Amino acid sequence: MALLLTLQTVFLLALVNFSTCRISKGSFEYLVYPTESLNVSIHSDEQCLDIQWAVHLSAYMWNLKMIFQIDISRTTQNNTVENKNYTTTLKPNESLQWCWHSALPLECTSHFVKIRSMVDDERYPESRIWSPWSPVMESEGQDSSGQFRIFPADIIYAEEGSSVTFCCISGAYFHEKIRFFYEDKAIQGIKLSSHTTMYEVNNVRFVRKQGSNAFCRMDSVIKGVVLYVGVQPQLGEISIENVSATEATLTWKIIPNHKKLIFLCQIEVSHDGKGIEYNTSNSEFTLSGLQTYTVYSVRVRCCTADHFWKWSEWSGKNFTTKEAAPSGALNIWRIVEPVSGGYNVKIFWKSLPPSQANGKILNYSIAMEPLGEVPKVDISFSESDSNSTEKFIDHQPYRISIAAINSVGSSTPSVIVVSGSAENSTQNIKEDRVNGTRDGIYLSWKPKPGETEGYVVDWCNYPRDAICDFQWKKFSPNTTSATIRSAAFQSGVRYNFRIYGLSTKHEAYLLEKKTGYTQELALDCKPEVTVDNLASTSLTLIWKDNCTDEPQYGFFKGYRIYVKPEVGGSCDAETENPAFPGNTVGCIYTVPDTKQKTFNVKKLQPNSTYSFEVKAYTGGGDSLGSIIKVTTGTHENTNLMMTIIFPMAFFSLLLIIGLNLKIQWVKEKCFPDIPDPYKSSVLSLMKFKGNIHQAILNTSDCIPDTIEVVNKPEISKTQGSRTLLMGNEITTPAYLYLLPTGKEALDSQACICFENFTYRQAASDSGSCSQHPMIPTDPARSVEPPEHLLKVERDYIGSLGNIPAGEEASLNYVSQLAPTMSGDKGSSFPDLPEPAHCSEYKMQMVMPTGVALSLPLEGDRPISITSLDQREKPC
Repeated sequence: MALLLTLQTVFLLALVNFSTCRISKGSFEYLVYPTESLNVSIHSDEQCLDIQWAVHLSAYMWNLKMIFQIDISRTTQNNTVENKNYTTTLKPNESLQWCWHSALPLECTSHFVKIRSMVDDERYPESRIWSPWSPVMESEGQDSSGQFRIFPADIIYAEEGSSVTFCCISGAYFHEKIRFFYEDKAIQGIKLSSHTTMYEVNNVRFVRKQGSNAFCRMDSVIKGVVLYVGVQPQLGEISIENVSATEATLTWKIIPNHKKLIFLCQIEVSHDGKGIEYNTSNSEFTLSGLQTYTVYSVRVRCCTADHFWKWSEWSGKNFTTKEAAPSGALNIWRIVEPVSGGYNVKIFWKSLPPSQANGKILNYSIAMEPLGEVPKVDISFSESDSNSTEKFIDHQPYRISIAAINSVGSSTPSVIVVSGSAENSTQNIKEDRVNGTRDGIYLSWKPKPGETEGYVVDWCNYPRDAICDFQWKKFSPNTTSATIRSAAFQSGVRYNFRIYGLSTKHEAYLLEKKTGYTQELALDCKPEVTVDNLASTSLTLIWKDNCTDEPQYGFFKGYRIYVKPEVGGSCDAETENPAFPGNTVGCIYTVPDTKQKTFNVKKLQPNSTYSFEVKAYTGGGDSLGSIIKVTTGTHENTNLMMTIIFPMAFFSLLLIIGLNLKIQWVKEKCFPDIPDPYKSSVLSLMKFKGNIHQAILNTSDCIPDTIEVVNKPEISKTQGSRTLLMGNEITTPAYLYLLPTGKEALDSQACICFENFTYRQAASDSGSCSQHPMIPTDPARSVEPPEHLLKVERDYIGSLGNIPAGEEASLNYVSQLAPTMSGDKGSSFPDLPEPAHCSEYKMQMVMPTGVALSLPLEGDRPISITSLDQREKPC
């Protein structure tokens, strides 16, 4: 688009440059613009020859000042009847046109027009030379129509005393003699061509209201037209008579006074810019219904009633109607202020409008009547140019009456009752804020129950000035809202309104107080901001300012805090999102308390830079504010973690070092390779007689010679240090026997070794855990556990019922038995000799079904243990 406009401009400039007509004379070049597109036409009703023409487009673009010489010829091109210079400044899209008015009817003969031009512009003084004449343009007349005619052909209007030109066209009868008559008088003519003759009638006069006759006569053939002669009358001075309070009579004279003419006169009467128009055919007229003591302006003009020609000039005069007693009553109001010993009452009234004053007000009467036990009327007078007075009253109520007085009489008194006690009872009424507009301040109030005569709203137009221009407005009892307007209202000025009710006893009582602006402005202050309690995600803003709720700006509502992150960021749902330049994200926090000077900003991003600005705001906008940039710190959790983790890591390191130094001691104390049976909790469950050592098997006292393995299954899989059997290949318990060797296997000095009974995990198809005693191969060596150990075993097996579903298993518990001592009741080996205190202790372990482990010998002692299966799930 821009390229297109550029090309268009270049093209036009080139067109102007190459199309400018230039004529060279010697060493100079001159701008010359010949006339183009000349057109001529006739407007018969105005007898106007309308001429239109143009020049080259470049002359319009340069706004050249030019002179056009117009030459008009009649009948032949050499018979010039008009030569005129037409000067104008050319403007784009503006046509060139001029209308020439001819005294001779344009239809009488042909007219010829030609034009030439000259640049008369100060910018090109050397170009003041005439262009060549344009081609001649002809406006053809009716003289070649071949018809016998008269022009003008229609009714003619002319002013009395003027000259009128006629023409007669003979047409095909040019050899016949033509004569022209005005009324009965023959007029000599001037031959314009072989077909046309011109006749001029000078100083025409009014003959009759039907008009005068003008006609062309050729033998017995007549062509005629009617001429109406009009008169422009002149009026003498207007005379005003019989003026009263409501009427006045006008008389005037018409010059000259034609007895045969009927005149129509127009009367305009006006006051205060308002006019009334009357028409009359008489030279006298009575005005009625006028306002009392009012200045009126009247003017009269007249014209002929028949065949209007022109109005006369206006003739005018002013007059004032008579006075009457004032009508209506004054609009009064008051302000009551408590003073020492009573009250000061300021009484105000508004001047009566002229329509009610009915004359010049001379003064105002003020009557003060106390309503106490002793009535006494005090009457005083105020000057006519005043509209207020002050009176002191004591604590009793007073009736105040005010009336306006002129030379005829006084107005109806206006009455109001003032009571100081009523004013004191309304001191605690709260003042409400209202919002105004440029059109005014809208107020509404709640009516008070009871009989009400009306309502009054008062205020000051200039509340900050010593003379505040006190105003009030009264409303009907049915009105409970209004928009208060005043030309004095200004933006940024607080206006205070008091709304009163008026009782039927003329007593006023305060209903409500309102305050507001037509338009609030921003406060003229600038909060200064500092930052405290800076953290990674929060900080505290503190500001100082001189912002106050003063009445010259707006209602001070609080503060707005603008937060703008340097890069990215987001806002809380509780904040507003203003439009910052560059489409950056910003947040606004609102502080509605004007006394609050601190604010905690939370949910900030760690290690981020923010701009903060605090502004005081009113309904008119924000005040100025100072911007402070702050960068938040690292995250508190990081500091907290560093505070906690570093000491923990340090003490953990010290603990590991200490444990490494004392590892052997810790192992012996906490994790011995062989548990100490004297510290086993099973001792608390065993009931025995004698020394505790009789119930504990000491491995150091037992020296076994041989280990016999019965039913050793084959090993199919090895994992780590364990040897595992897969599947359920073993369905019967595996037994390990520790047997003595030699001939004296059971002598009294030999050590009796017992089987190490242990847990066994039953086969997967076993439905429950049941006890399977491990029976030695030799029945003579079978040993039954004592009853109290069997009870412990049963209790333990019963506790296995808490195994979760899906983990069902079964264990066979075989009690690890203490060696049978001599004298034990219930012994299965009564014939055995009492062995030395020697026994072998084996760890009690869980043995999974189908799994047995066989370990190599340790020295010359065979060792056998059982182990948990792969699942290590006890039954």
